[in-house]
Amino acid sequence: MSATPAGTGKRFFNVSEYYFTERVQGTTPGAITKKDKNDNVFYELNFRDVSGLLASIVEKDDQYGKKFNFEIIDGEETIIVQLWKESSYADTMISKLPNIDLTQPIKLIPYSFTPENGTGGKKQGITVMQNGVKINTAFPAGEAKGQPQAQEFIDRGVMSKTPTADDWKVFFAEMRKFYSMVVGLTNEKLTGRPATYFPGSS
Repeated sequence: MSATPAGTGKRFFNVSEYYFTERVQGTTPGAITKKDKNDNVFYELNFRDVSGLLASIVEKDDQYGKKFNFEIIDGEETIIVQLWKESSYADTMISKLPNIDLTQPIKLIPYSFTPENGTGGKKQGITVMQNGVKINTAFPAGEAKGQPQAQEFIDRGVMSKTPTADDWKVFFAEMRKFYSMVVGLTNEKLTGRPATYFPGSS
């Protein structure tokens, strides 16, 4: 399903746990009243999924931080799904881009859960469906397909054999540089612009 209710112009969605959220006016039907950390009241709509054609991906860096904007078009409706660059939501979404048929609609479903055994902490990300089939990552752990490998970092002495939290920060910083390249190449296929061109980031 596409996000509803329909609106005009571009609509901007963020992710909160296992929902997409959209800031709206308090008079919007279905709007939920929320408060920010400073007790300021705002209103939002929640959506379990978003569907449509992926039209472009923009890497942005503004006063709020670095993020990827995924432009999804369904008929006359355009939705911008905003994912923070340093988040598992962006990581899981980007890792699946090479396996998506860019000529066909996709459905995006955010998830957030803690495994029953309680190990590994909370799992968060974006499930991507296309033609009823779940899209898997193009870069499985342990399979060398151009992406940084943890074992390579250990062999080079960049990470310890028992990686610390700081070690993983270094590793994921390199992984996200790789993901930026994947975004650029995908956007080039979608828009015809060179992979080094990120509108809004200059």
